[in-house]
Amino acid sequence: MRRSVAVPAFVTCAVLFAACGGTTTVTDDTTSTGEEVEELTPLVLASAEPGEGVTPVEIPCAEAAEEACNALDDDCDGVIDEGCGYDTGEIQITAAWNTGADLDLYVTDPNEEVVSFQRRLAASGGHLDHDARGECREDQRQARVENVVWSERPTPGTYRIELHYLFECDTDAGPTTATVSVAVGGRVVGVWNHSLLPNERARIVNFTLE
Repeated sequence: MRRSVAVPAFVTCAVLFAACGGTTTVTDDTTSTGEEVEELTPLVLASAEPGEGVTPVEIPCAEAAEEACNALDDDCDGVIDEGCGYDTGEIQITAAWNTGADLDLYVTDPNEEVVSFQRRLAASGGHLDHDARGECREDQRQARVENVVWSERPTPGTYRIELHYLFECDTDAGPTTATVSVAVGGRVVGVWNHSLLPNERARIVNFTLE
């Protein structure tokens, strides 16, 4: 058996990627001490590079839509799978798939730390808060969705998203199609689909924040 890990408590449209650069600062001189307070502007998506065979997709949303636990922002509010029992944050990366297979989500941060079921918390704040086992664990809620978040301001730089098709889970799952969505600063910035074969590990997308 794998995974016995103590966890600390703690598209839109296919490639809408206008280059946005730099950070600016604003000051607030209304503090009680009279000191200037520097605030960084939010990080923005500068670029995204899908992996080989990965398809960027445009999936419509509607304000009145009911959220399903499908790695999509069905109601257009910038939160993926709202109400499904896992977290959102400054970065939210969610993967869902269409068979009973056990897929694993891997996210490598700009410091080359990998967030996955093997190491759920990175020094940069990345956290795997929902680990799914497909039909390898039949009693699990949302057994075909994994979710990684950065709750606080993330590190600028390049993030790499990968999926690994670990087990068919005593089923004839065969080729499995996964959907991966990425939200940055409360806005979904990309959705990608990819079909994986058993034992395959694939890069889904690299995205860069500035």
